[in-house]
Amino acid sequence: MTDSYADFEDIELLLARLEKGDPSVRDALKASIEKVIAENQQLRGQIESIELELEDARQLADGDVLCPVLNRRAFTREIEREIALADRHGTDLSLLFLDLDQFKRINDRLGHKAGDDALKAFAGALVGGVRRTDIVGRLGGDEFGVLLIGTAGADAETQLERLSIHLVSVLSGWEGLTVSIGLSDWNPGETVEDLLASADSAMFDKKSERHLGGE
Repeated sequence: MTDSYADFEDIELLLARLEKGDPSVRDALKASIEKVIAENQQLRGQIESIELELEDARQLADGDVLCPVLNRRAFTREIEREIALADRHGTDLSLLFLDLDQFKRINDRLGHKAGDDALKAFAGALVGGVRRTDIVGRLGGDEFGVLLIGTAGADAETQLERLSIHLVSVLSGWEGLTVSIGLSDWNPGETVEDLLASADSAMFDKKSERHLGGE
């Protein structure tokens, strides 16, 4: 930084001499300006590199350690952000709470690596089965969530049914593995915890009804 300040001081002195009619300073002035421009370009490149590194670090911090989705902390942060937007603009918002049934059997029969593979396959299918505007996160273990942006009521039910059909076909490759899905619309005044608890409760209701052939 000291060199840069010195360069600017040199340029000011050279400009002052040029204004006084000293043509001999033109080349020196040009060289000083070019040096400053080069330094600025270098700094700009360093800033862009730092920004990319920060973005990579953020993605690593927000991503689940196993699956290609957000971790619980990042997912709940996004829910909170979307709730604030929905509250401000009066838009719809709903949450799907998904729980894999019979997952323990995969671990017990085939081992934890197979269980991890099943979770990754399920998470990938989940991301591929929702809209690009929706947000997917792993809540922990074999539980996942999908935040449906701008959707509630009958439209959210339609999204749930489409996703259910998609996931059933994907899970058919894993012996006995099924999924139970609960849906809850966000209502003004509800917090992140309220919405998660409501969707979780709806999921357990579906599980008890063996909605998708669960336990």
